[in-house]
Amino acid sequence: MLEAPGAIFDHIMVVTTITLAYLAVQAISVVLQPLGSDVRPLADVLTSLVPLLVIGFVDERAFSGYLTLNYCQVGILWIADLACVIDVVCFTLFTAKINRLAPGSGCESVMLSVVKNLSGICP
Repeated sequence: MLEAPGAIFDHIMVVTTITLAYLAVQAISVVLQPLGSDVRPLADVLTSLVPLLVIGFVDERAFSGYLTLNYCQVGILWIADLACVIDVVCFTLFTAKINRLAPGSGCESVMLSVVKNLSGICP
């Protein structure tokens, strides 16, 4: 049975809102973590992998034919996939870069280190 367009839109809005809230929480946790911490980035990566594994499992089931999804559900799945990839790739790389540029890493300041790093001078 086909769902009403209003109900489909409601589902999309709920999933998108949850996804954006998840990304906001992850972004805030990346920004507020202490510089030079070794445990915090590892915890961030591990908590980022849990949603990625769940979404990956649903992807595998959907695209192998074990789970039948309609067009809107596939779109929602792509939104969730994109959020997980942004979390794992962008936020993890940002955390690693900032921790590497923390005071005591061999560069004079974080801002100078960023400029040097972008130009390929600082290792």
